[in-house]
Amino acid sequence: MELATREKISYIWRIIFMIVAWSNLLLMLFVRIFVLETVGSLFLAIIKPYRYYTIQTNLIVSIWFTLSVIFQKKPEIYKKINGFLKGAIMLYISITFLIYAIFLDNLYTPDSWHSWIVDVSTHYVVPISFIIGWAIDIGEKYKWISLIYGLIYPICYIGFALIHGTISGDYLYPFFNIVAIGIGGFFMWFFILLGIYLILGAIAVGINRLVWKSREKNSV
Repeated sequence: MELATREKISYIWRIIFMIVAWSNLLLMLFVRIFVLETVGSLFLAIIKPYRYYTIQTNLIVSIWFTLSVIFQKKPEIYKKINGFLKGAIMLYISITFLIYAIFLDNLYTPDSWHSWIVDVSTHYVVPISFIIGWAIDIGEKYKWISLIYGLIYPICYIGFALIHGTISGDYLYPFFNIVAIGIGGFFMWFFILLGIYLILGAIAVGINRLVWKSREKNSV
């Protein structure tokens, strides 16, 4: 596929799923304001879902899609957000997809049509669309050290989940609940998640570098 054609497809893809991603977050906001009964502060009720890794990564993807569309015609800016940043976000949202599909899907059953839409969109549609978008436009060349930099957000999130759980008793995800699973169980899950990230990251960097090696070879 020619580069110009691939870039055009990528641009249209990003516009479509920018709309899908934001529509999903707005639906969730609408439901929390107008459908669910809120107790206490409306502001706290609205931001409550953003404690979850799933919603945070969906928000990050929505913002990235938007910025990539806005700066499509500004190569110097688009180049920056289409490099390591895009690769890191792809890994974050991939973990959202994989962990939910493998470990959590059977623990949650949506109880309404809007809950079903939000559930399917946040855990499957948005993650898969971003992964495909990443593959269509592989972006700037990655460095192997990027794998280490990319760990900053997941590790910070786990720290947040532990602090949140210690204060409120709600550890957000069962594999962070150090009270229920113990320190040994927590570290087992910590290294499983770390391993998943590093394996996926190594595959992503490897694919990226192979594509760039091919491009550089063809340009000679």
